[in-house]
Amino acid sequence: LTVGGSAGRPAVVEVPIGVPLGNVLDICEATAHEGVLVGGYHGMWLPAEIADEVPVSRAGLDAAGGALGAGIVLPLGAGTCPLGEVARIVRYLAKESSGQCGPCKLGLPGIARSMSALADGSGGMDALDAARRAASVVRGRGACAHPDGTSRFVLSALDVFTDDLAAHLFRGSCGQPVRGILPLSPEDDEARLQVDWTRCQGHGLCRSVVPELVQLDNQGYPVFLDMPVPFWLEKEAQQAVAMCPALALRLSAVPSTEAPKSPRTALPSAGPRTLQLVIPPRELPPVPDGLQRPVPRRRSVGWSHRTFAGGREGPSWIPGVTLRLHACCSYPSGSTPPAAGRNPIRLARSRFPRTTTGVRRHSDRLSTSASATT
Repeated sequence: LTVGGSAGRPAVVEVPIGVPLGNVLDICEATAHEGVLVGGYHGMWLPAEIADEVPVSRAGLDAAGGALGAGIVLPLGAGTCPLGEVARIVRYLAKESSGQCGPCKLGLPGIARSMSALADGSGGMDALDAARRAASVVRGRGACAHPDGTSRFVLSALDVFTDDLAAHLFRGSCGQPVRGILPLSPEDDEARLQVDWTRCQGHGLCRSVVPELVQLDNQGYPVFLDMPVPFWLEKEAQQAVAMCPALALRLSAVPSTEAPKSPRTALPSAGPRTLQLVIPPRELPPVPDGLQRPVPRRRSVGWSHRTFAGGREGPSWIPGVTLRLHACCSYPSGSTPPAAGRNPIRLARSRFPRTTTGVRRHSDRLSTSASATT
C-alpha cells in the first residue's frame, strides 16, 4: 500500500490481507479525521468512523463501500477543507482527460465547475444537484473508465463529507483553508484563460467558443473554471482570445521554476555591434589605390566613408578581403542610404547567408553599394 495524504510518515508498506486499515494508518502516523481515500483518485472515500475497522482486502473494502484499486491510501486530517480538496482533484481529472468523448469533453468540466461552486460558496442546492446528476450521467458512457472513476470519487465524497457540505451550502464556507493535502503534479508552464475586467463588456463570445471552460453569470459576464487549459482545448482557447471584441481575454502561463534561457542573437549583447564576413585569405590581390590606408592580410578593416576616396568612383569590389561591417557606419558620398524605418543590420543579414559554421560568407564579391547599405 502507498500511504500519503496527511500521514506523518508517508511510506510504502506491505501488509497481509485482512489487516485492519487502522493498523496501516498507525504505522504511518496518520489519523482519519475527515475520511480516507482508498484506491487513488479513481477510488472511493471511506468515513472516518468505519475506516479503522475495514479489512485491507478487495472483498472487505467492497463490502464497506470502498475500492482497493491501485493500493493508494490517502487519509485526510484536520485543518483543511475537505470539499476544497475534492474540487482541486476534480479539476485535475477534468484536465487530464483526452477529450475524445462527450463524458470527458463536457461531463467532467461540468462536474468540476459544480464542485468548485460548492467549495467557494457561490453555488447552492442547484450546484449540488448538478454535480450529482452529472456524476451519475457520465458513469458507463465514456470511451474509457476515466469518467467512471471520477464519478466514484465525486459521489463518495458527497456522501462522506456531509457536515462540510452543509457548512458550505448554508454558511458559504467551513472556515478552513485548502492546504493541498492531496498530492498533484505541478502546473508549471500551463496556460490559463484570464480576463481583464477593466476591458470586458460581457459580450459572451468566449462562452460560445469554449463552453467547457467559460460560463456566464446572471449579468452575462464570463465565469472561468479554475484550471489550466487542456491540450485538447488549446486551439479553441486561442480562438476565443483572438475573437474577443474588447481584447479583454488572454492566455497566461504559470511562471516556470527553471532559470530563463538567454536569447540567441546574431550580434553580441555588449560592445561594438558588428557583422563578420570571413573569406579564405588565399590569393589576396594587391590593395587598390583607392584605399587611404593599407589593408593588412588576415585582418579586418573598418568600413566607413573613408574607405574609398571617391565613394562610387572607387573600386567596386575587393575579392578575398576579410571585412568587418560596423552597424554604426556612415554612407559614402553619392550612395543611397536605406529607406527610413528599415533595419540596416537586417539588410546586411539578408545579403550574407548563414553557413553551418556560424559565420557569414560572401564568396563572390562585395560591392560598394552593399557596404554602403550596411
